[in-house]
Amino acid sequence: ACGDFNIWLAIKKALVNLEIFPHEVLFVFDVGCNGNMSDKIGGYRFHSLHGRVVPLCTGASLANRKVKVIGFTGDGGTYGEGVNHLFHAFRSNYDFTLIVHNNGNYGLTTGQATSTTKKGQVMNSAPSGVVEDDFDPIDFAFSMPSSFIAREFSEDLDGLIKVFEEAIKHSGFSYIDVIQNCP
Repeated sequence: ACGDFNIWLAIKKALVNLEIFPHEVLFVFDVGCNGNMSDKIGGYRFHSLHGRVVPLCTGASLANRKVKVIGFTGDGGTYGEGVNHLFHAFRSNYDFTLIVHNNGNYGLTTGQATSTTKKGQVMNSAPSGVVEDDFDPIDFAFSMPSSFIAREFSEDLDGLIKVFEEAIKHSGFSYIDVIQNCP
């Protein structure tokens, strides 16, 4: 099953557990399957350009510190087009939560390889297998000045809820890489 559904359920449960109301949160969504949640959750919502969730979250967080800002993005947009923005989010410790749906492919466009696709994996865009080494986002995160780094698996609903709660409560940049299935 698609990992998006547990991620969406976990964020809803975390917000309810933390008693954060829809008018107290802004969700920023990337292009891709992660953004399919934008019409299924209460709160302020903004759909960004591909790979540009981090700068929008940064601006929103700086503009209104009373609103919790939570970004949802995929591994393609974050570790490909938007990796430069991710670098600066770590470096500047902006106060928002970033949840990366890491499924190792561009799932919405039927499975092209991303920077996290494992070397040798056969994909639509790599019929003989991916030739590059895959990017390890957790190694990257730990190489940065970081105050909150987490990795979870989308099938661990209880773990996701707990990690999301801690990330939202954290003051500063909260980064969560969620490994997920993509059928």
